[in-house]
Amino acid sequence: MKKKKRKWLIPIIVIAVIFLGLIIYSETLFSTLSSDKISMITVTGQPSYFDEVVITEQDEIENIVTYFKNLNTSINPKSLFGSGGFAFIIKIVHKNNTTKTIHLYGTRYIKVNGGPYVRVPYDEGAYFSTVLGQIMLDQYREKNGGNMISGEVLSIVSANSGHNEKIELKKDSGEVIVIDVSKSRIFDVTGGGWLVLHKGDRLEIGLKNESGYVADKVFVVESSFR
Repeated sequence: MKKKKRKWLIPIIVIAVIFLGLIIYSETLFSTLSSDKISMITVTGQPSYFDEVVITEQDEIENIVTYFKNLNTSINPKSLFGSGGFAFIIKIVHKNNTTKTIHLYGTRYIKVNGGPYVRVPYDEGAYFSTVLGQIMLDQYREKNGGNMISGEVLSIVSANSGHNEKIELKKDSGEVIVIDVSKSRIFDVTGGGWLVLHKGDRLEIGLKNESGYVADKVFVVESSFR
């Protein structure tokens, strides 16, 4: 009888050790990250809807590191159910040339290098869009600040299958204009994840060097849905 109990006890112990290991792993996932040891961070999307973001400024690196160090992670179920099919791919390059690659799936799951999936609270996962979006907006302002306008969406003038084509925008100056956004990239800095625009959204828009108002990049800085 004692031998049978021992046979059952071994797999239970093994499972408990694995479970404890996963808990420790999830809790220490980003504890060793240090901004002063990092030379560069790059961020891409899969599938891609924005250009690769290259981050080398120390304060921007610090923002990314702080975000990950403050995440609440937990061991994850086996599937990526509810991940939404999109992932941020964050590559951290250290000054000693070692790298760490982080996959953030659909604001719900994280995987570091070849490690197991861990789960993050939805709001915390979604907040990465805000951190990244602010960096993207700051970089874009620095390069194209003289060719940007801001204001509130008054109406969607025309849309095709849910894709925005033109919007009516009330500029901060009070002037109302119509902007072609059909070929622009939209990024929601609020973390809401919207790739379409809505009445009441506040935007910062970079314009193409074309006649009329044609948008190059559109940043949602205040969403009417949040």
